[in-house]
Amino acid sequence: MTKKYIFLLLPLVLSISLGLMTFLGDITYQNEDSKKQVLVSKEVPLMSKAEPGILREDTNVLLRVDTENITEENYDETVEMSDDRSNPSEVSRKPSEHVALVDKNMKIYWRAEPLDPQLGVTVDVLGIFRKTEGGAEILENVFRDPNQDGIVMGKIKNKNIDGLEYYNILIRVNGETPETYLIDPKLKMSN
Repeated sequence: MTKKYIFLLLPLVLSISLGLMTFLGDITYQNEDSKKQVLVSKEVPLMSKAEPGILREDTNVLLRVDTENITEENYDETVEMSDDRSNPSEVSRKPSEHVALVDKNMKIYWRAEPLDPQLGVTVDVLGIFRKTEGGAEILENVFRDPNQDGIVMGKIKNKNIDGLEYYNILIRVNGETPETYLIDPKLKMSN
């Protein structure tokens, strides 16, 4: 009698376990090819219809701003950009040369911080805008992260797209007098 109940409950227990694994949070594991830790977003279903052998991940872009010295004329020298996909060990000294890699059907997050947090000045990302001559159309849409102030997130289209997308990041430096600046990096879809 007990074995019968175990066999009846087994499918239920397995489906609950798989469901909990999807909602419990982020999963981090070691990627053998790149020898770096990979964070799989908790928004990606465990049983997705992804192509076999292909791991897709979200992209996180960080802008570090020299809030004491930034001006309209020198923003390309006073803002450092990096992301966790393109080349994490290298920081782009010129945002106009930065190319962030993204995966189809995933997300990209932009956030900013001051180079010197001791000054008490904060930096926010206000928006992402496609340039008129924007090149490839990689971003599907962009919106403010409802869970975190100063962070903007973008949804990447669900198809392979070649080429670069040219866009602007609008940041605000919240000093004595708040000032805004347009930063002009690029996006590229990974293969």
